[in-house]
Amino acid sequence: MSLLTATNVVKSFTDGPRVLDGVNLTIDTSEFVAVMGPSGSGKSTLLYCISGMDPMDSGSVVLGDTEITALSEDERTTLRGARMGFVFQDPNLLESLNVGDNIVLAASLQGHASSTDLATRAQELMARTGIDGLADRGISEISGGQRQRVSLCRALLHRPDLLFGDEPTGALNSQSSAEVIDLLAEFNAEGMTMLIVTHDAKVAARAGRVVFLSDGRIVDELHPTGDAPQREHEVLEVMSRHGI
Repeated sequence: MSLLTATNVVKSFTDGPRVLDGVNLTIDTSEFVAVMGPSGSGKSTLLYCISGMDPMDSGSVVLGDTEITALSEDERTTLRGARMGFVFQDPNLLESLNVGDNIVLAASLQGHASSTDLATRAQELMARTGIDGLADRGISEISGGQRQRVSLCRALLHRPDLLFGDEPTGALNSQSSAEVIDLLAEFNAEGMTMLIVTHDAKVAARAGRVVFLSDGRIVDELHPTGDAPQREHEVLEVMSRHGI
């Protein structure tokens, strides 16, 4: 069953070429989709447009039974807070707050649940992601990998319908990157729907489907199969074919 459907998405910047040139993309419930493409291909712009963060020139995006492109800016903000989660390359954590408060602040302000329920859920996620016991630590006192796990906990706290990631491992070392990839795969296996923008073949190889963008258009798709090395090899082959 499809969760999100984007139809003929067009986006351009002032007096420039189209960044997205009629993109059609459907994401099924519980699917893990990775989007790859060279710099400037429009992959991050696609994420921002279909999540309602950036306006589109034309096209349609439907999440469940909600037409996102028909909503006002305030309504889109409310929708994102209720039904979407986001993990970016920069965790965007508040240095003035400790780890625990960074995780629960947004959901608390949006009134998703009681403070007690949010705190319990935060503790569960921290344990799952290997940062249990860090709730009272300052952001400057934890590693980059730990910060990204804080960001992941924050994104999942309100149990979103769809998790978006924009280069979530892009600033991490190889070990931390592998750990975050494993976590994403685990949550997807439990039913979390994901769309991840990445330049890393190892990340993309963990997805059930890889979409390749070039010059604002989808030029290829891949459903990786086999063990991890085989899946990565398949991704790299398509990347090479399209000069990515």
